[in-house]
Amino acid sequence: MTDKIMVGKLSGCRVCDVIQDHYEYLIWAHKCGMLHFSKIVVETIAEHAGYKSQQVHYAEEVAPYLEPAKEHDYIEIDLDDLPF
Repeated sequence: MTDKIMVGKLSGCRVCDVIQDHYEYLIWAHKCGMLHFSKIVVETIAEHAGYKSQQVHYAEEVAPYLEPAKEHDYIEIDLDDLPF
C-alpha cells in the first residue's frame, strides 16, 4: 500500500494516497499488466470500488425476486433490461 507507482499518470504517487480517488485507473492498470499489486491491495481497491456492496445488494434485493420467476417457467428474464 505504501509502494510508489513508477509508471503511468500516477507516477511517483503512493498507492495508499491515490486509491480512494483513482481506483478505476488502478483497476485498469492492474488488468492491463501495467501495474502488479499484491492480493491485499487488490482487495482494498475492490472495497473502494464497492464491488462487495454490489454483490450484497444483488444477493439481498435482486436474486430473491428472480428465483420465483425461474421456477414457474412462464416469465423470461432479461437481466440486461433490469432498471437497477
